[in-house]
Amino acid sequence: MSLLSHFCRRIRLTGPLNVGELMQDVIMDPKHGYYPQAARIGHKGDFITAPELTPVFGEIIGAWSLLYWQQAKLPPNVHFTELGPGRGTLMRDIIDTVGIIGPAFFGKAPKLSASLIEISEQFIAEQEKLLCGNVRNPITPQQIFDNPNYLTRTGLHKAKLKWYSMLDHAPDNKPSLYIMNEFLDALPVNQFQKTEDKGWVEIMVDVEQDIDKLFYTTYKTGRSIKIDQDKDFSDLPVALKLSTRHNQIKL
Repeated sequence: MSLLSHFCRRIRLTGPLNVGELMQDVIMDPKHGYYPQAARIGHKGDFITAPELTPVFGEIIGAWSLLYWQQAKLPPNVHFTELGPGRGTLMRDIIDTVGIIGPAFFGKAPKLSASLIEISEQFIAEQEKLLCGNVRNPITPQQIFDNPNYLTRTGLHKAKLKWYSMLDHAPDNKPSLYIMNEFLDALPVNQFQKTEDKGWVEIMVDVEQDIDKLFYTTYKTGRSIKIDQDKDFSDLPVALKLSTRHNQIKL
């Protein structure tokens, strides 16, 4: 079943989807989603990020991490949590910088560990190869979604690396530095539009009756729409709600 067929069947069974629900499946569906199956990063890929252009980006974050370590009075351990590690390039440059500069400037380096939040089997393999030198056993989608911690390895500078499918599954190590490079812009969002007669309404996705064709709508929601009345949305054409399992951010 194609992703379009999946959406059409689901909408006909349960009603229109909001934009966030549509985006969630488009980018995260294990069989058809962009990140689990098709994403490519690099000069020949779909997009490129700063760490892929130069190691300076990661080295600066690594140097800043050492400054934080110094200000925290040189605790024995430092933990990194990265959401959406891509190919692992940024984490490699950070760990490498801390492992090299720490002993040079402070006579020692902290024991490093990292939690990598990732659901793409392709990216997991690239991260493991870059950070650990090889891919021990390919990770399957079943393992990713069935096991909170589906991979554990020792990487560069003896860093303890653990992979998780969700941030909720990762331990709350302290001190911990959270890294998200071009991550929030990939999260599903819900869209709202201000109308003259009904005020703020949620934009939904519906399907034509006779053909598998999706279209946007604002009138078939069948849901109550709650907007934060204490915040002025009058100057915004669209209000966005970024939802995670930990909080909600309304812009």
